[in-house]
Amino acid sequence: MTKNVATHSRYGARNVWCPRYSQCLDKCLVNDEPGFTCQGCQYEHDLSGGPKDAGELAEDARGCMALLISIFRRVKIQDALNRVAL
Repeated sequence: MTKNVATHSRYGARNVWCPRYSQCLDKCLVNDEPGFTCQGCQYEHDLSGGPKDAGELAEDARGCMALLISIFRRVKIQDALNRVAL
């Protein structure tokens, strides 16, 4: 499992495995902000929200694939999850 989980956007680096990442993303969406960065946050390097083992990593990957299928094939997320095998 890699320790380099930061993703980069034009707004800066994001730590997608931060346990508070979802809260920050929700805040960004609620405030209709175009993006955010984790740079300078006290939790910038906190990876404790990441998968604990290969099974959790596989489940995260399954969710990501289902989201992409749902978006690009325009199907309901549950139908997309049913299409993605573990």
